[in-house]
Amino acid sequence: MLDFNALVLGPIYDTFGTPAVLTIGPTTHPLCVVDYTKGIAVEEDRVGIQTIRPIADVRRAALVAIGIEVEDLIGGQLALNAVNWRIKSLLEGEAEVRLILMQE
Repeated sequence: MLDFNALVLGPIYDTFGTPAVLTIGPTTHPLCVVDYTKGIAVEEDRVGIQTIRPIADVRRAALVAIGIEVEDLIGGQLALNAVNWRIKSLLEGEAEVRLILMQE
């Protein structure tokens, strides 16, 4: 069985990843995310309407490694490129979680 996380996502995050700090409650965790905070099209409420939103992608394996459950991310904060973002919602993929952000 191929390890998609190691073979594909590893090199992507090594090349395009940006250091970030995730804060959930009083606890902070360093993370590597792929920064799309300039905005990408996201489907709103699954009704086929797309809007441009700031996004950051994070590997599920990175969340597991620091003991963070996906459902705990909403309402958390992500410090990325000297900007503090609130995690408004998310889209779950098999190997990544797409964080939909709002600037604080």
